[in-house]
Amino acid sequence: MLMNSSIKYIVIFLLTFFYIEKCLADGSSYLTITAKDGTTTSFALANKPKITFSNGNLVIVSNASTFSLSLAQVLKYGFSSDLTGINETLMHNEPVIENGAIIFNGLTPGTKVAIYMSDGRLVVEKKADSHGYVGFNFSTLPKGLIIIQTEKLSWKIVNQ
Repeated sequence: MLMNSSIKYIVIFLLTFFYIEKCLADGSSYLTITAKDGTTTSFALANKPKITFSNGNLVIVSNASTFSLSLAQVLKYGFSSDLTGINETLMHNEPVIENGAIIFNGLTPGTKVAIYMSDGRLVVEKKADSHGYVGFNFSTLPKGLIIIQTEKLSWKIVNQ
C-alpha cells in the first residue's frame, strides 16, 4: 500500500511540474505546498521551481531556495495568483543562498527571522536591520534539517 501511495504522489507532482508553464499563462504566480504539520511553503513560478524526488522526499529547487519534504507529510498543494494573508514584500524578497550563507534582503526593519532544528529547538533568532537585511552563516548552524521562519513564512533546508 505504501508503494502505491508513493507512486500516486510522484504522478501527481510530475503532472504539477508539467503544468507550471500553463499556470503562468493562466495568471497563477505561486506553487504552494502545505505539510501535515500546517507549515506552508510557496514558490514563485517566475523562479521556475524544479520538482524532483529523492529517497521518498519531494525536493523543490528554485533560484532562491531549496525545499525538501517527505511525501508522506504532504497535505496539499496547488497554484494561485496571490498569497492571501502573506505579506507581498516577504514573498518578493525570498532568501538567497550564496557563499555559505542564507541572506534576507528587503524585509521590514525589525522582522524576526528564527532558525529551529527539526525537533522544534530554537537555534538562533535575529531581527532585520534598518535596511531590512539579516543573514546567517551555514557554518555556524547545526548540520541536518533546519527550519528558517519569519513571521509569515518558513523554509525547510538541509544544512550539510
